[in-house]
Amino acid sequence: MSSNDTSFPWAGLIETGVITGVATGLLYIAGWSYAYHYFQCFHLGLIGLEIEREYFLLYGFWVCKARWCLTTLCLLAAFGLPLLLQRCWQQRPELRSWLRAVAQTGGPIGLLLLFIVFYQLGAGTGKADFAREQRGDFLSYSRVKVWLKDEKDKRGEAWAKGCHRLLLRGKEQLYLFRADGVSEQIPTEIVPNSEVAAVRLLPLYQTTDECR
Repeated sequence: MSSNDTSFPWAGLIETGVITGVATGLLYIAGWSYAYHYFQCFHLGLIGLEIEREYFLLYGFWVCKARWCLTTLCLLAAFGLPLLLQRCWQQRPELRSWLRAVAQTGGPIGLLLLFIVFYQLGAGTGKADFAREQRGDFLSYSRVKVWLKDEKDKRGEAWAKGCHRLLLRGKEQLYLFRADGVSEQIPTEIVPNSEVAAVRLLPLYQTTDECR
């Protein structure tokens, strides 16, 4: 960029397309981090869970809603600072060389820090939501009965009692767990759909004495 260029280096950041792209990326990274750390509490990774990508944006909205105060401050700083510096660029020509250096160096670093902050917000919210669900006996997950095609399979005896909760149901596998209000992480039992004869969701959400 030539020294006599009067355009501000961060001017592109206030364009609608750039703002939309950055906001979408922040939502996605926050949602991805939320899902990663939430399902990690069930000893599950994201690769095999068949979660559609648009759900990460939804999780990102959950993160922003739960941490709205900090999210608002971050966004105001991220998009308000370029506007402030651009105003200084227009009104204080003698500071342009300094403002250009700040914009060219601080812009990429600030954007990277912003993504790191949203990643950490997603991680903290995911862990907090798991802890809240655990304290509430996982009332968001209904109990389920699963019968296997092979009636001699001993694993099916436990799954048919209705003490497990249905965490996820993918195209190829069922993910079951038993509510536990003590452990920091809960093991998940993975049942291939090819082995399942029938599934019944129960209108029950509390852990009864026989399931403890």
